[in-house]
This record gives sequence, structure tokens and C-alpha cells, in this order.
Amino acid sequence: MTFKEKPPWWGGDLQTIRNFLCAGEIELPGQSKVLTIPTNDGTGDEIMASLDTPFGDVLGPLIILIHGLTGSENSAYMLTTSRYHLRKGSRVLRLNLRGAGPTAKTCQKHYHGGHISDISDALDYLDEDIKSRGVFIIGFSLGGNILLNFLAENKDYNLLGAAVVSASIDPKSAAEKLLSPRNKIYQSRLLRQMKEEYLSKRNDLSKTDKELMLKCKSIYEFDDKITGPKNGYKDAEDYYFQTKSARKIDTIKIPLLIISARNDPWIPIGAYETIAKDNQKNVTVLITDGGGHVGFHEKGQVETWYDRQIDQFISDLF
Repeated sequence: MTFKEKPPWWGGDLQTIRNFLCAGEIELPGQSKVLTIPTNDGTGDEIMASLDTPFGDVLGPLIILIHGLTGSENSAYMLTTSRYHLRKGSRVLRLNLRGAGPTAKTCQKHYHGGHISDISDALDYLDEDIKSRGVFIIGFSLGGNILLNFLAENKDYNLLGAAVVSASIDPKSAAEKLLSPRNKIYQSRLLRQMKEEYLSKRNDLSKTDKELMLKCKSIYEFDDKITGPKNGYKDAEDYYFQTKSARKIDTIKIPLLIISARNDPWIPIGAYETIAKDNQKNVTVLITDGGGHVGFHEKGQVETWYDRQIDQFISDLF
């Protein structure tokens, strides 16, 4: 698949970090409304989302966006994708997963690779008129893996389709890749943010658990000591296996677009190549040489390459 990197953002690392270096103020061509969505798991937690509506007529389906690890509704890629689809005439729901963004200090539970109920809670909450032109869901990074796990277990929602970008579809291999010396800075930053998320929220961590969490030296160790056991998994190995969406793709029947880059510094490409070889009729796999992790900033273009590919995929559904 042809993709040419926007200069001077050459290579996987620069494509990846451009989102952080050039985020700035991203203006949305529409009106935003904050939604407070109740959950159905008995915790009393509420999740929050921003519903963006274009200034003009609503012409396309509702687009739901799901952020990645340590992200939120205000992550740069969430805002730029919302801007793209607002200009196309679609409403966009930027969903904060449990404990992310404005819910960090109010939720007991915290999102993880297998935490799929936030998506169903949001879909159930939305008025039918908002969903009347159909619903298409996009997941980024960890949010992409969560979305695929949701799609594998929820067949009752009449979705137009879905897309994932740079998704951690094989969590164990992704964790192992982050352990490599060349990813030391990435790992350190993500781990620090993961700890901050847990410390800032209302949770059931005991003093001993908090001390254990603070001593974690890698994301693998964090998942082994905190994420896994706190969410019903034995350890990191069990957590990674149970939430490995790559092994569940054949159970997903709606139109699905999967996008990843060979030079993604965080996500190994092996699982993607296996899915592409399976040639499942409802699944389109786009693998590029460049693009990094949720980058895909293309030469000569303002929008990201993946936004345009997803838009074309949606158009082909009608």
C-alpha cells in the first residue's frame, strides 16, 4: 500500500511523535456537547464523551472514536479525526474510556484491553435519532484492540462497520517490543502516565498495591502486578492472551478496516500479516511501510492518510 511520509517527519519515530510535538490548538468545525453516560455494571461509575455536531446539515453516519493507552477525548488524533468527519457532515462522539480524561478522579474501574462494556453503554445511551444514519466506530492503538474485542463478543448492534489504526491486536508481542532498548523513552513515558492515571483516580488499590505499582519498571510488570490481577486475570500472560483480538477476527462479521505500519515502533506487524493472509471477505487489511504509530502524516496532505482511507471505506459501504 503506497504511503509517502510528510517531510520532515521521516521514519516511524518522527511519524509517531508528531502528534505530540504539533498538537497545538485544534479547532473543530461544529458544536460540542458533553454527555455523561451511566454504566450498567453496578459500580455507579459514569463515563463522559463529547458529541460533536457539524454546523451544517448532518449528511453521514455517527462516527464513534475510541482513544488509546493514556489517551482521552482531547488527544490530538481524536480531535483531528473528529475535525475530518465533521467537515464531511458526520456527527462524532469522542468517547472517554473508564477512568480517562474527565472521569479520572471519579471512576472506580479503569479501562484495559478487555474492558468492552463502555462501548455498549455508550451505544445504549445514545438517542436513536443520533444513530439514525448508522454508526461507524474507529479505535486507535489500545482502543482498537478493545474495539475488536467488543465486536467479537457483541453481535446485536447494527453497526455499519468499524476501523482500527495501529491497534495492539497481539498485546504480548507489543509489550515485548516496548521492552527493547530502543523503546526505553517510549516505555518510560507511557509507564509514568499509566501510574499517574491510577494515582489520580478513585480506586480500590490498597497501600501495598500502590507501593507495588510505583515499583513497576516496565509496562509488562505493571500489567502483571496491577492490570491483570485487578481486572480478573491471573497475571500479564493471562491478560494478554484473553485480550488478544488477533485470534478473534474471524468471529467479526461486519465490514472491518485494519490499518498498521511496518515501521510502527510499538506494534509488531506479524499478527497483521497473518490476518491479511487469511483473506477474510469482510476484512480489509492495509499495511504500509511507513506511518509509525497512529501517525500516517502524508506528503502533500493536511489530513492523515488513515482518515482518508477510512472515509473511502465508509463511502464504499453505501
